[in-house]
Amino acid sequence: TRSAGSHVVLVDGALAAYVAKGEGRVELLLPPEEPKRSQVARAAALALGRWAMATGRPTLGWAVEAGEIPLTKSALAPFMAEAGFVPSGPGYRIG
Repeated sequence: TRSAGSHVVLVDGALAAYVAKGEGRVELLLPPEEPKRSQVARAAALALGRWAMATGRPTLGWAVEAGEIPLTKSALAPFMAEAGFVPSGPGYRIG
């Protein structure tokens, strides 16, 4: 459920990612097929980068996508540098 302090990423009107209040955890909801999967992942990474800069929450620790997958191994990983993130442990930090 959406609650105050959480963040959602919509791409073309569909939910692509969710960050719960007070957490660096990113829930991914990406389409299974390419090239749509990569397009949505890129848009979600860019939106998360803008959000992290605007809110002063620089660290995203890990993601969940069909089970618990570190953010550095998720579908967002190839697009995180474009969004201004650098690797930090199992996740990323806006740099």
